[in-house]
Amino acid sequence: KQFLKNNPNGRIVGFTASPGNKDTLIEVVQNLGIRNIEAMDERHPNVKPYVNIIKDDQIMIELSDDFNEVLTILNNYLKDNLKVLKEIGMINSIQLNKFSKKVLLTLPQKLNENRGKELEENEFYAGMKAYGQLMIASHAHELVETQGLIAFINYYDNKSEEMRISGRRSLKTFLYSKIIKKAYELSQKLVETGETHPKYTELYSRITEQIEKNPDRKSVV
Repeated sequence: KQFLKNNPNGRIVGFTASPGNKDTLIEVVQNLGIRNIEAMDERHPNVKPYVNIIKDDQIMIELSDDFNEVLTILNNYLKDNLKVLKEIGMINSIQLNKFSKKVLLTLPQKLNENRGKELEENEFYAGMKAYGQLMIASHAHELVETQGLIAFINYYDNKSEEMRISGRRSLKTFLYSKIIKKAYELSQKLVETGETHPKYTELYSRITEQIEKNPDRKSVV
C-alpha cells in the first residue's frame, strides 16, 4: 500500500506456485493492486514438459492396541464435551465421525445467537466451556493420530507452560482433567518403550527396501 501510495504508476509482478483458496487470492490481488492474472496448470504448454505423472499409493497402517488406547481416552474426553452441547441443543449427535472441524468453528456464533433465547446464561457458559475443551482436545487427538505420541506430549507440555504464564481457565480444565492426564502418562510410558507412531517404522522399512533394490534411488520424505 505504501509503495502504491508513493508510486501510483509503479509495477508489481508476482509469481506463486501455491495461490491458496479463492478468498485468500482475492485478498492478495487487492492488497497488491494486481490488474491482470495469468494462471497455468499442468496442461499449459509452458508447464506440461516439466510435469511427471505421479503414481499415488496409499498405505494403510494398523495402530497398536496401546496406541489406540490413547486415542480412545481422548475420544471419551471429546464425547463428554459433545454431550454438553447436545444437551443444550447446539448439536444433534456426539458421533465423532459426524462432527467436523467446520461445525466446531461455527459453535461460538451459534451459542451467541441463542444466548438469552433458547439458552439460559448457565447453559451458554457451559456450552462455551465445552467448545473451548473441544478446540484443545481435538487438536491433541489429531496430533496423536497423524504425528504420534511425542507430538502429543510436547503439545501437553507447551500448554502447561502457556497455562502457567496466562492462567487460562480452559487450559487448566484440560490439563488437570483425570482423563487427559491418563492419556499423557500412558503416552510417556509408551514412548519410553520405543512406541512413537507406526508410520515411522513403516517408512524406514519401505525406504530401506527400495535402496536395497536400487542403491542410487532417491527419496523425498
